[in-house]
Amino acid sequence: HGITDCSLIYKMYYKHNKNNLYTVVKSNIVGDKTDGSYLLNMLSFSKDYIIKSLNFIPYIRGDKDDGSNVKNIITEYLNNESNVLIFPEGTTSRSGAPKDFKTGIFRLAVEKQFSILPITIIYDKDVGKKDYSTLDNSNIFDNTANIYIHDMIDSNTSDFYKTNDFMGLKNKTYDVICSPFNVKEKKEEKEEEENNLLNDTSK
Repeated sequence: HGITDCSLIYKMYYKHNKNNLYTVVKSNIVGDKTDGSYLLNMLSFSKDYIIKSLNFIPYIRGDKDDGSNVKNIITEYLNNESNVLIFPEGTTSRSGAPKDFKTGIFRLAVEKQFSILPITIIYDKDVGKKDYSTLDNSNIFDNTANIYIHDMIDSNTSDFYKTNDFMGLKNKTYDVICSPFNVKEKKEEKEEEENNLLNDTSK
């Protein structure tokens, strides 16, 4: 799911920007020598090349030292007019609706005064697979995505930066990104109610 999101955002971004766009990803995104999958195991041998060529910033989940190093890399790139794509929930879901965000990137944003541009992607069909089920590629290639570019949360004007309120910034970003999903859910609920009403009147 995350790979699909990145592809869409990359295509949109480089159509209008020349500065590099980096993406924070899990360190095993392109395989690991301990992976049971033969393909991922083979990919691990060219891992460094793949990560560098795709402008990935790999991180090891739960490793504080690595987390500090990643924050330093993010800071360096942003200070040099590049941009960084981050999935602050640290995982993905089939529906695309985000889970609660981690706080680390918002602590860094407040500390370094980095603005945030929230982006939401909603697919017509769920992407990915359920646990232990076979991946249905049709949901990836036969799909439609709506992309919402929200207003910038500006470090120069937002009170969250002035008061060092990283939790407020996190919650604000989460609410903004989730807002299109809430609209979609309400629309689906309304359509379901209308269908139920039609079924009742036709009996």
